[in-house]
Amino acid sequence: MSTGRHVASLSAILVSAALIVGWVALYYPGEKVRAKPEPSDTPTGKEDAIGSIPGDTAASRDVAKDNRSPFSSGETPRTERYQVQVSAIPSLDDQTVVSPTLKAGQYKQVMVLPPSGTARGVFEKTLVSAEGELLKRNLGVTSPAVTSRVVFEGGENNAVQPGGSELSPLDRALLLGKQTNADLVVQIGAFEWVTEGATRYFVGENEQVREVTRQQHEDHVGFKYSISTHQLRFSGRLVEIEQGATMATFNMTGSLFGYLPRDYVTIYQWNGSQSTLVSEDFRWNDAEWIQVAMRRLSDDIFSRVAEYIAGKK
Repeated sequence: MSTGRHVASLSAILVSAALIVGWVALYYPGEKVRAKPEPSDTPTGKEDAIGSIPGDTAASRDVAKDNRSPFSSGETPRTERYQVQVSAIPSLDDQTVVSPTLKAGQYKQVMVLPPSGTARGVFEKTLVSAEGELLKRNLGVTSPAVTSRVVFEGGENNAVQPGGSELSPLDRALLLGKQTNADLVVQIGAFEWVTEGATRYFVGENEQVREVTRQQHEDHVGFKYSISTHQLRFSGRLVEIEQGATMATFNMTGSLFGYLPRDYVTIYQWNGSQSTLVSEDFRWNDAEWIQVAMRRLSDDIFSRVAEYIAGKK
């Protein structure tokens, strides 16, 4: 009896299990667990060939695309040509101060003295230029060599003896006074050439060039060009010998930009990062035109000095 009840219970359990399996099969047909993605889960087409990149998104691809160099795709940057034209401009800046007591046009004789401590031989060319401009205006020129005549009286029996070696040429001239036969002394204080002392600046956009200030040149992004040349700085005094009074103080500055043989035209090719010289109208550093320009500037400065003395013609 007991055995029959156990068989019946086992049969009931088997029937229940069969019903559960059938119910699962009815409501979840074909479902199964996968250990790895199916081929359909991987990207298709071109991306499938290179594989997917962790974190790869449409946004990050756009940024990378936007930042690519033109050279990476075989493109060449656009080149531009810029023509810079450097024309002569007035370059002599005169800051001379003149005494109201200067009697321009009433002086006859002038002496030109080199900077203190400078031998005439070293300064010969400059003195020749200065004296030549004075002579052009019918002014007489006294040689500074006469200042060597300075003597002092003294010593035993008031004998006359040479002296004054410790004095400047101007002091000697003033001591001699009218014995120099000069009315005025031009005392040169400084006559200095400064290499590349003057600079002009240019910038270019869309193949158009304009001249700008130094600050604008520094701030510009793109084609820019600068060019330098020699500058002359002159200073001195004009002293009346009889009274020892200063009649004028000279302060002049000039550059070779005012003495170009013609407009300097140069062409550059610009590729966006550097420029290449294509041509120039003449060699900017050629010694021939520079020497001629230096002489002309020097003459113009002393012509201005002579003008103050003789009066404008």
